Amino acid sequence: APGLQAPPQLTFRSLLLLGQHVLCAPPSPSLQAMAQVLSQRLEAEGLRVVGPQGGLHPHLTLAKVPHGSQVGLPKTGFSPMQELGSQALGKLWLCRIGRAGDTYQPLA
Repeated sequence: APGLQAPPQLTFRSLLLLGQHVLCAPPSPSLQAMAQVLSQRLEAEGLRVVGPQGGLHPHLTLAKVPHGSQVGLPKTGFSPMQELGSQALGKLWLCRIGRAGDTYQPLA
């Protein structure tokens, strides 16, 4: 994305369990600063930006259990600090995320 200083490559080095519902891998470098710049630019154009409570934490979702399910992801059984690999960053998509069961909807 022009002017957003997107890194050419993302590396995933750790696993993170969000509650009992999501197993994810945060990227390195973090995309938080880039997301903040995008948010500021959208607001400067008169758009209202609503972020998640607690801030935005971009990550790669590896496994997700639907909310309300009787089962959850185990808290043990994975190594939180292991090299997971790298991915070249060719494109960034701005997506709308909805409620449980919805898919990501590309906006731009």
